[in-house]
Amino acid sequence: MEAIIDIVQTTPEGTFVKGLPNGSPFGVDRGTGEVFIDVNQYKNFNEAEKHFLYYHELAHHMLNISHDKEAEADEFALEAYLENGKFHPKHIITAMKKALEMNHDENKLRLQKIESEIKTKNIELFSGTTDMMGQEKNEHFIGAAITGGATVLGGLIGSKDVKRQTDAQEELAQAQLRAAQIQAEAQKSASMSGQLAAAMKSKTTITVVTIIGVVILLSVVAYFFLKKKQAS
Repeated sequence: MEAIIDIVQTTPEGTFVKGLPNGSPFGVDRGTGEVFIDVNQYKNFNEAEKHFLYYHELAHHMLNISHDKEAEADEFALEAYLENGKFHPKHIITAMKKALEMNHDENKLRLQKIESEIKTKNIELFSGTTDMMGQEKNEHFIGAAITGGATVLGGLIGSKDVKRQTDAQEELAQAQLRAAQIQAEAQKSASMSGQLAAAMKSKTTITVVTIIGVVILLSVVAYFFLKKKQAS
């Protein structure tokens, strides 16, 4: 555990070189711990993927894992990546697919093992990284929809001229459009594969229902206020 904490506290950095053995994007000197990065491949990986690959190389050095035991370094890198908590676990899979030659059976087995580990830790992932990226984002969208709807209703209630009422109706239409976009975002967040998607389903459903309810409520209240204004 102490070694994992030490790794998490580091950021991806190393000596840039042109090409590494076996075409790897990252490599390490197990004795000194110096990490080597293929300058030509570095740009092909996003920040999350770089972290996982970097943790993998540090595992070889810090735990003295030989390079014929890559699966052990993968497992340690996975633990360090999850301990970091900043990135979605899906980037572990994309990092491995980019870095490894997937026509080799050994690499296929490595990927399958990591995918299995991620599924096993599904609840832990959902309460950590996934929850941060998905739920907080949806809560922000709901808050924006409610705030925008309150502004529209305030304009309707306080308005005494037809133009302002028309403007308020247009604002309400825009709020409804935004709500539709929010719903699409929520559905998109539920498109993740496997058990991770199942774990997110309940929270996403609540989010979508809440948004739709807010929009319907705003539409009904706005309608009656407009009718009352027109009647007076």
